[in-house]
Amino acid sequence: MDLGLHSLIDGRRIVEIDAAPIPAPPNSRHPGEHLYVNCHYDVGMAKIPLAELFQVARSDAFEVIRRLAANPAVHDFVSVVVRIQGHFPYPGAKRPARRRIYEVSILCTELPPSGVPFTPDSLTHMRAFESTQLDDIAQLIHQPAT
Repeated sequence: MDLGLHSLIDGRRIVEIDAAPIPAPPNSRHPGEHLYVNCHYDVGMAKIPLAELFQVARSDAFEVIRRLAANPAVHDFVSVVVRIQGHFPYPGAKRPARRRIYEVSILCTELPPSGVPFTPDSLTHMRAFESTQLDDIAQLIHQPAT
C-alpha cells in the first residue's frame, strides 16, 4: 500500500516501512478497517541511549501521522496505528530481537488537518493512545530505562 511514506526510508535510521489494513475484531467498539504502519529501524540505532531513541522514534511516528493525515484515502480507515520497531542485537541469537520503541494509535476522525503540525501537545486534545517497550529494551541491552 503506497501512502507516500517511502521517502522516509533513509537506510541509516528507517530501513523499511510497511502498511496494511487490519479489520477490527468482532464486537469492537470501533468496527471497520484500521491502518497499521510499521517503521523498522536499522540495528545501528540500538547504540543510541534509550531516552534519545524514544524521542527520535516519537518524532518519526509524528511525522508519519502528519503525512497520513494529508492523504484523503487514509480517512476511509477507522484509525491509524503507527509503530516504530527497533532491532536490538542479542548475544547468542542469530537475529536481532525486535521490540516496539514507540506506538501511537489515533482515530481517523481525530487526525490533524493537512498542514497542521502534530506534536506531543496534540495528543492531549484527541483520543489517542501511546505505548512503548522501553523497560523490556532496557533489560535486553542492559541500559537504564528513561
